[in-house]
Amino acid sequence: MPALAAGESKTITGTFAVPVMTNGTYYVGGYADTYNWIEESNETNNALAGNQIGIGLVTPIANAGPDQTIECPITTEVSVALDGSHSYDPNGDPLTYTWSWGGGTASGVKPMITLPSGRTTITLTVNDGNGHTASDAVVVTVGDTIPPVTSASLIGVLGEDGWYKSDVTVILQAADACSHVKEVHYIVDNGEETVVTADSKSFSTNFVVSQEGEHTVTYWSVDNTGNGGTRITTQPINKHYTPPPPGGRGTGGSPGDGSSSAYYPSCVYVTLQVTEGVSQYSTDNGATWQPYTGAFAICDTTTVLYDNVEAPKTITINIDKTPPTITAIIYPPPNENGWYNTDVIVTFACTDDASGVAICPDPITVTTEGAGQTVSGTAYDFAGNSATTSVIINIDKTLPTITATVTPQPDANGWNSTDVTVSFTCSDNLSAFTPCPSPVTVTTEGAGQVITGTVTDQAGNIATASVTVNIDKSAPTISASINPVPNEAGWNNTDVTVSFDCADSGAGIAACTSPVTVTMEGQDQIITGRAIDKVGKTAEVPVTLNIDKTPPVITISGVEDGAVYTPCNVPVPSYSVTDSSSRVSSQNSTLTGGNANGTGAFIYTVTASDNAGNIITRSVYYKVEYSFGGFEAPVTLLKPFKQGSTVPVKLTIADGCENSISTAIVTLTLQLYSGETPVGDPIDATSNVPDSGNLFRYTDGHYIYNLSTGNLQSGSYVVSVTLDDGSTKTITLQIKP
Repeated sequence: MPALAAGESKTITGTFAVPVMTNGTYYVGGYADTYNWIEESNETNNALAGNQIGIGLVTPIANAGPDQTIECPITTEVSVALDGSHSYDPNGDPLTYTWSWGGGTASGVKPMITLPSGRTTITLTVNDGNGHTASDAVVVTVGDTIPPVTSASLIGVLGEDGWYKSDVTVILQAADACSHVKEVHYIVDNGEETVVTADSKSFSTNFVVSQEGEHTVTYWSVDNTGNGGTRITTQPINKHYTPPPPGGRGTGGSPGDGSSSAYYPSCVYVTLQVTEGVSQYSTDNGATWQPYTGAFAICDTTTVLYDNVEAPKTITINIDKTPPTITAIIYPPPNENGWYNTDVIVTFACTDDASGVAICPDPITVTTEGAGQTVSGTAYDFAGNSATTSVIINIDKTLPTITATVTPQPDANGWNSTDVTVSFTCSDNLSAFTPCPSPVTVTTEGAGQVITGTVTDQAGNIATASVTVNIDKSAPTISASINPVPNEAGWNNTDVTVSFDCADSGAGIAACTSPVTVTMEGQDQIITGRAIDKVGKTAEVPVTLNIDKTPPVITISGVEDGAVYTPCNVPVPSYSVTDSSSRVSSQNSTLTGGNANGTGAFIYTVTASDNAGNIITRSVYYKVEYSFGGFEAPVTLLKPFKQGSTVPVKLTIADGCENSISTAIVTLTLQLYSGETPVGDPIDATSNVPDSGNLFRYTDGHYIYNLSTGNLQSGSYVVSVTLDDGSTKTITLQIKP
């Protein structure tokens, strides 16, 4: 069997084979000697005797490019470049490109898209604009080999030399933008590992260390792909709760062995403590002695001498009854109104001419706002005497409040459709304020008009309030477009999409009617589009549609599809056409086929169209054949004929009305069979005189052919008689030696 390759044309008689090609839609076409084209829309073989045949690919080829593997950075998702540039159309038609995947779409030859980590299959579909499409897929794998990043911060009361004086809160912050943080791990000292479950790009957890001592915290994180952050060891955490020993000097007490001295603020009682009994004591440097019988009082600076049985001892006592002096110094100085608008530092200067200054207050920073705040400081000398001083502080660090009010209020989109008045309201809870700005009236249309007011309080704090005014007094515009556009008669024969284009030079469009696809058939269908701007003004546009997707109805009468008629009984074909919507615009009929004598195969075709452009064609196929009277003896006697004899083959044909047909062309061929299998090629019959060739002759109402068997071998033959009405009649003959 001859074969036909893609893009090849050749002349083939009989059956041919089309090779298996790339998946797609192919055409098989050819022409006969009369140059009438025949097309097939599939890949089936065609047996067109003597015709020129060709095949070709009409489907485009899609190529989505090679699979990709990309590493995900730690701080963002991945941008991926797709490439469909190796797609093409064998017919040279321009292609459109559509990419799709779970969760997204893109268009164009080389679009850039964003993908999360993991494996994503993306399908490319190309379209040649003629109803032919093809698809291909690419797999993009976004990997994640970078571990999370974990940091630690500490919260507590920090004391001297890096030690804390309170519980310490440890905050661990982990981040991974690709597969996300899965777990945060930490170990305190050599204790058990703690795992905190997470599932986010950024995750924070915390815990408290309260036990005193030096501690080490080890921490790390793991993401959802198993990457683990490096373990990090913190600096030691120092905690000490023990307060310093109580302060203060000159608090008094027993001099003990008589050699100690201290200052006392008043008269004191002295008790002498010795290992042995005390016999006497002196308070005037030994001028006089008193027997020691117990505690005794002294009220001035005195040296006490005492002795035991061996020798006298001495102790010195210092007394200071005058309080120290203290002065307050304020920084910074107040403004002319006696107010501060920052924090104020009060420092103290202290003196004492006797025992000296034991405690002078530390500077005090006043951060609290308020009027008439009293700040006091107290000084102590070594004897415990004290003095206090006070100052009055007025602090206002808070800006005055100023509020701008728009009248009338804008709508939900922030726009006004009329003139606007901006008024200001001012207040201050402490130092009071200067006058508020006067109202401002805005009449100009436009967006982003900023109106500002300023106010100052007695402490010098300045506050500003601004409002943005958007004014639009004009209505929007709207226009409509129809796709596809109607034909010249104002009709569409497909679904119609009406799109609307809205514009507004002021506030902008708040709503515009979405495209409307009309699928219902009918005349004078009204589709209305509406535009609404952001201040509520509207505009409308109506569109009238006439849609008829149904072709006319053709009714063929007289002849029936597939019927066989005899020459004297052939009906006359006729038709009628109706269309209930856009009405019939044109109609015609043709009768083709058949022979000059009125027999053969006929095609009756009717074509009609309506005003919407719908076209319909209907055909009826029928045949006109002779009325075959059958074969006559002797070939019907079912007995073999001797080789070399002449066998009369006789038959009759009529017009179906019992009228004999005498002008038909009738021919004869033979085919040798072995059982049910043909042997060799068909044989043209030879005849004795008066017959010649393989043509029957008509005599007395019969068609007769004298078949000579002299050149035929013995066996079983099928005699095929072909009539010029296109039909073939057969009968079997046996030839014996």
